[in-house]
Amino acid sequence: MAEISKQEIIEKQRKFLHDISSQLMIAMGMVETTHALLSRDGREADAEKLEKARKALTRMSEMLKAHRSEIKNLMAETKNIQ
Repeated sequence: MAEISKQEIIEKQRKFLHDISSQLMIAMGMVETTHALLSRDGREADAEKLEKARKALTRMSEMLKAHRSEIKNLMAETKNIQ
């Protein structure tokens, strides 16, 4: 089996983070849209539940952004070493 370089592993991680972030943004958009519709229709209890979901999704997005930044730094360091 071929050996995978550190650079290849880092690049695969970056791609994974990009792909999962895209799906997360779709979920956030759907939650925000549904939240607005529920609020407009006076369904505040349901809207509040979605607000909790929105906050959790936002936190997940922030965590992914921070990790992506770390991955970019690792990529730069690895390229400088080579």
